[in-house]
Amino acid sequence: MTSTPTVAAAPDLDFYANHGAALFPIPAGQKAPWGIVESFKHHASRDPAQWAAWRAQYPGCNFGVVAYASKWITLDTDIKPTEGQTPEAARAEAWTLRGKLLKSWGMNPETLPHVQSARGGWHDYFALPDHIDAATLRQPDAIKKRINTRVIGYTVTAGSYYDGTAKNEESGWYQLFENPAPPHPAPAALIEYCAPAKPREHVAKVGSHDRGDVGGLVGWLNERGGFDAYEDWCALGMALKLECGDDAKELWALSHNDTVTDDVIESKWGSFASEATGNSVTLNSFMKRAHDLGWTGTIRPSIGSMFGGVAQLVTSPSIAPSQAPMMPPLSHNVPLPEIEEYDDGPTPELSFPESFGDDFRPPSYLVDGILQRRFCYSMTAQTGTGKTAIALLWAAHVATGHALGGRRVKRGWVLYFAGENPDDVKARWFGLTQEMGIDPKKNGRHLRLRRNASFENGGTHCPQTC
Repeated sequence: MTSTPTVAAAPDLDFYANHGAALFPIPAGQKAPWGIVESFKHHASRDPAQWAAWRAQYPGCNFGVVAYASKWITLDTDIKPTEGQTPEAARAEAWTLRGKLLKSWGMNPETLPHVQSARGGWHDYFALPDHIDAATLRQPDAIKKRINTRVIGYTVTAGSYYDGTAKNEESGWYQLFENPAPPHPAPAALIEYCAPAKPREHVAKVGSHDRGDVGGLVGWLNERGGFDAYEDWCALGMALKLECGDDAKELWALSHNDTVTDDVIESKWGSFASEATGNSVTLNSFMKRAHDLGWTGTIRPSIGSMFGGVAQLVTSPSIAPSQAPMMPPLSHNVPLPEIEEYDDGPTPELSFPESFGDDFRPPSYLVDGILQRRFCYSMTAQTGTGKTAIALLWAAHVATGHALGGRRVKRGWVLYFAGENPDDVKARWFGLTQEMGIDPKKNGRHLRLRRNASFENGGTHCPQTC
């Protein structure tokens, strides 16, 4: 942009009255929507007489225009510099990106905005055709960190004054551009971009971090204004969805403020990806930010990540007994071995001593087909392959009698020899019982943990069932 387009002096609200806009009052000097009406979504009015009544009751108040209630889509272009960027470069970049976006929709890239914001950004209004239900549209970012769409949302109207002194921000008027055009007919590509998302399946993930600890981190940062910025709030939602899938939406709610509506939450959450890319923001970024601010907490691994897949592993064919597949029949071209002919002598009779079988005990399974009573089972494997997790899972199911991987389990006593740090085994035991929903102390009566010197360096887990 080579020069700044001319803006008009702060006008009255005639432009909005002439184009059927829905407005709501905002306290004087502010741009946040709370303070006068309970909900901008439900209490915005298209009646100029109501606007006048609000002005009389709240002298000097600002106004916000609600896009969907006005049958509009609003583009909100931000000129805030990124790290290392000058204000001039940021403004030029924003103007260029906005022009390219308009051009991609078949519009003149030099089309002037309708409003310049207090800090120099721009608002463009787009009128929707009558057959489009604006309340059903989403508001995904048009260009992340530069251009937002507003549908179930609002922007501050021209004629409002923002006092940024308290936040050390630039103060100024929101102003209409000189001789503003009516709201532009919304391009088909813009409408399609904001169209309702197709129904999707619920995405669930185990997650690698303890959710309670993650919630504590989010709450700690939120108390210190860590998500006051829209970009930070969205970035947290993205990171949480990557971590836990759709179940993380409850954690994200810990960062919401009074300006967030259910529609905004659903719209933004639906736009977040469930799979990471090279540029994805993760929880590690927020943990680092918290530590830089003085947070001294930690986030433990989730129980699911420690024991995930173990039930499938212990019942897999590589561990559980299985019926070997029958060999395929030989081809008719393969000669069969010759059978020696014997004379027709009498068939010898089998002979057993009288005491044969007197001491035979049929198998007594604790875990059907896997673990028998009165056996000592030893399991060895390389470090990090899950020996402790599998052994403890066996021990827990035998100690409680809970079915394991669809196999019946009889309750029994378990003597567990730990060749490593007993405190680590205890911590895993408490975590596992929490995951299984059982009382660690009550059910722990059937499990005895012992440290034996002969196992100290062997890395061997020896749960003995009896």
